Amino acid sequence: MLKAMFDMDKIKYGTDEATFTRAVALYEKRKVTRVKCVILIISSD
Repeated sequence: MLKAMFDMDKIKYGTDEATFTRAVALYEKRKVTRVKCVILIISSD
């Protein structure tokens, strides 16, 4: 199992306050039932 590379602080400061507040409210009300992990890797040579 892979270790999460993020925490609530990284999410909180990586998005606007209104979106984060709505996301926390949905999570606390157990409206979030599935989470999709998308890995985006951008590199330049």
